[in-house]
Amino acid sequence: MAVQIRKRKFPSGVMHWQADIRVRLPDGRYHRERCKAPGNSRSQALKWAREREAHLLRYGRQGEDGATRGQDVPTLAEFVPRFLVEHVEANRLAPTTRRHYDVVLRT
Repeated sequence: MAVQIRKRKFPSGVMHWQADIRVRLPDGRYHRERCKAPGNSRSQALKWAREREAHLLRYGRQGEDGATRGQDVPTLAEFVPRFLVEHVEANRLAPTTRRHYDVVLRT
């Protein structure tokens, strides 16, 4: 179990704190998260990272995103028609682009 905080600088010059959290979950597996920590100071970022670590130790990874749990993920064959309607037609892509997508996705 370890928490590290680093200062990260984007090419645009924006600075933020990155939390690197490594824990052994209750089921015995190891889990690592690297994410942008909220807060403007190192101490705020460290406090958030320690709280996140405690949450992972207590509950594991489940229960984090209740909206996606239990949903069926479509296969690529099921998703292609929806993609063609919702992306290709909705964005009014050029006919050559439509044909290219159709060839790539149907093969």
